[in-house]
Formats: sequence, C-alpha cells, structure tokens
Amino acid sequence: MTQAVISVGDEVPLPTYADGTKAQDSEVFWTAQLWKADFPEDDIKLRHSPYSPGDQAVATFNGRQFASAEAHISGAILVPQLHDFQVLVNVFAFRVHDH
Repeated sequence: MTQAVISVGDEVPLPTYADGTKAQDSEVFWTAQLWKADFPEDDIKLRHSPYSPGDQAVATFNGRQFASAEAHISGAILVPQLHDFQVLVNVFAFRVHDH
C-alpha cells in the first residue's frame, strides 16, 4: 500500500512490494479524496455564506493520471479558478501467486 497527495498532471503512484518489485497497473486499486482546494479570494464574490449544500469538487482521472479538477460554489457570481487542487490517493496492490 502507498499513500500520496497529488496535483493535476501527476500520476497515482504504484506501490512497491516487500521484495522490491513495483506493482503493475493490473494489480492495484485506489481511492481518491479531496485534500485541498484553494481559490483566489478576489475571484469569489458570494451572495451568501462561503460554503453551503450543493458545493462540490470534481477530480477527473485518465487512467492513473490526475487529468483535471473543477469546483462549484453555490451562489458564486462567477466560477472561480482553482489556485491549487490536490487529492489524497490510497493505492493498494495485490499480487496473484500460483500455489
């Protein structure tokens, strides 16, 4: 297992097994969760409180590459550009053995 915080353009890392070999794509599954999303304050003009139900952040992956990120803040007069958007990935590897 490995864990990393990645940004747009980065790839989900592959774990290394105890014997020193790197896991293959076919041997892993992974999860991603929002770690950080920063917006320039002067780009956010809100009609009400900064966070509310309906606010969301979306991370898009192309294979293991973190391809893009976007966020929506309910009540924003304009869609703010993200300064920094990071996700935490947990990567698990399982190797099939012949017995």
